[in-house]
Amino acid sequence: MSSSNAAIPTTLKWSKHVYTSADDDERLAIHPGSSTNRYKSTIQQITGVPVDRQKLLCKHGWKGMLKSDTSFGTDLSLPPKQSSLTITLIGSADKLSEPPTDRPKFIEDVTPEEVEAERTEQQAIDDDNAEGMIVALQRPPGEVRSADSNRTAEPYQYNRMVHAVPQYRIEKMLHDRRTLHDGKLQGNVVMTMGLELRRAYVNDLATLPDGTLISVLDDGHVQMWQHAELVEDVVHGNADAGGVEHVVALPQVGGSSSAPAF
Repeated sequence: MSSSNAAIPTTLKWSKHVYTSADDDERLAIHPGSSTNRYKSTIQQITGVPVDRQKLLCKHGWKGMLKSDTSFGTDLSLPPKQSSLTITLIGSADKLSEPPTDRPKFIEDVTPEEVEAERTEQQAIDDDNAEGMIVALQRPPGEVRSADSNRTAEPYQYNRMVHAVPQYRIEKMLHDRRTLHDGKLQGNVVMTMGLELRRAYVNDLATLPDGTLISVLDDGHVQMWQHAELVEDVVHGNADAGGVEHVVALPQVGGSSSAPAF
């Protein structure tokens, strides 16, 4: 990040609410070097979430949760090609009920809403701490991604269709690329997809906006890959008609999602 004294525009996401410094409250803009305590007080005035319940996450602004009794870095600035810093607020504005003092709380006492709130909070923390999310290659951040952390760095067979280095190794490569190599590609092969002895060849590849990888083969098969797994495998048209030569992701009319076109 480059040094700048100008106020940095922000977008604050809290539950289903979205506030921006441009449209809702200019006080949400962050001044590099300013007090984090003052900023948290501003958040409380806008959302009603008390300072001591605020957990503020910003992937491109700071690591983990925003600390109190300190200042924003003087080198804080907008990432390339972004118009604002996106901040996630976790916390409740309602008065928390006092826990029972006469007996412990058992798993049967936990409501589905509390379970979902805890899961959402943990997922937000995992997402913020993750180095990246290449949908075709990486599993979701958290326990699923760290399941193979006890393995060596050597490639192994994830399943019948995928052979790759462990997930933690992919995460470290992404971290090293950002911190040591200025974001430049290093030419490392981290994963192979598909049956090694299959006679069909891959003719073309495309990526949907959600990160799904599409591969088309010369035997007519169209395959979709997510999180190091084959999630869909269909034959395009008549199998006797030959293979698929090209694939491209086209936006659907009237919606933000996309579908492959052959």
